[in-house]
Amino acid sequence: MIKPSDELVKVIAVTSSRHPEFKKFFQEWYMAELTKLPNALNNTGVQQGRAQVLTELMKLIEQAPEIVAERRL
Repeated sequence: MIKPSDELVKVIAVTSSRHPEFKKFFQEWYMAELTKLPNALNNTGVQQGRAQVLTELMKLIEQAPEIVAERRL
């Protein structure tokens, strides 16, 4: 994943805190992809890639508020 700018991290932090449905949507999508992954027979590379991207997005969404708070100090 490319490194997001400080401004984008702030936007993600604000969005996920003000709109919990944003974070919930990505959590549900992430869990759905992880659940399907062990049973993948076709296009396993695509499914693994999708799961990896969603893993990185979830980390960013979850860590964004902490990153913003640390940079304010």
